[in-house]
Amino acid sequence: MSRLRTAPDLSFLSGATVTRVYLDQHGAGFLLDLGPPNGIYDWRVNQVFHVQVAGTFTESDPDDSTSMMPFFSTLGSTVEKAALDPDGRIRFTLAGRIEVECGSDPSYEAWQLNGPGGFLIVCLPGGGVATWDNGQDSS
Repeated sequence: MSRLRTAPDLSFLSGATVTRVYLDQHGAGFLLDLGPPNGIYDWRVNQVFHVQVAGTFTESDPDDSTSMMPFFSTLGSTVEKAALDPDGRIRFTLAGRIEVECGSDPSYEAWQLNGPGGFLIVCLPGGGVATWDNGQDSS
């Protein structure tokens, strides 16, 4: 695996609907449903990230369940834009003036995006991303 020099284009996620929002012992995330035949993508975050709802900014921490309430407002929203920077910062702009953003962690994989056919993008420790598609390293 090697770091990508340019970030993968996430514009294909536009139009996806957030059909599930979850919080568990080790992280949080949401499912993005593009419908048949494009499938469902799972974005999972393992660190503090930012949520903005109607102009109100909050830090959401999967280790602090009380900070996660604004994140649950993403349920049922549609992705208007998804973008990824080469340094690993991911941003989702959702209908209803909702934004979700997460950067990298110096020591750990901050987030990952899984999808059909073995699709996987991982935010690497220290920044940057790696990606796989159909089980093949495409970096």
